Amino acid sequence: MPVLPISKNIDMTMLENRPSYLLTYNPHLPFSYTEGREVRVDLVKGTSRASANNARLGTWIESVEFLKNLMVDSSDEEVLTRDLQCSEYLEAGSMTLSFKRAPLDDAFFRSKREEIGKRLHVALDWIQSFKEDTGEQFHPNISLGSNGDLSILHAAIYSADSKLVSRLLALGADPTAASAVGTAENLCVNLASQGGDTGPAIESIMHRLKKYISSQ
Repeated sequence: MPVLPISKNIDMTMLENRPSYLLTYNPHLPFSYTEGREVRVDLVKGTSRASANNARLGTWIESVEFLKNLMVDSSDEEVLTRDLQCSEYLEAGSMTLSFKRAPLDDAFFRSKREEIGKRLHVALDWIQSFKEDTGEQFHPNISLGSNGDLSILHAAIYSADSKLVSRLLALGADPTAASAVGTAENLCVNLASQGGDTGPAIESIMHRLKKYISSQ
């Protein structure tokens, strides 16, 4: 792919030392809350997704609302071409992406649970590290609810991750906090009644919650 700077004054040295191209994107979007949200796919010249020295060439952008409406009645693959919003390193360009609805099967929900669990563990690692560094000066409200008063503990239960639940309780999460789906224990009961492959994990979490509550 030729890279044409929009100005002769642009220093292209960094790009010349970055032979590879990457596509990076914002993969985690809550499609239930679509107002003002966008899918952004960056065309990057570099060698690693995590490298601070990579250069963004251009960005493919479309609203979540548009994509959601596009896929509502579609069972086939949809293809969209958009002009890139170019950086100073790229004179012009476009990108074509294909979209296809993922089947809402067990594999899909399992991958989403794993995704939630991994991201929450990363967040808790940061909270614990920051708390250790600041000592008594930092008291995070780990039970703070968001939409429908759902807390991180509720999300951990949805992910069926008993280790994550234990970490949250150790940080002071309140298992009796009410929400649109009830307390943490109420949510466990509802999920357990649905059966599925998370049944044993949810039963373990429910036992852990009862033990914690009785000890308080």
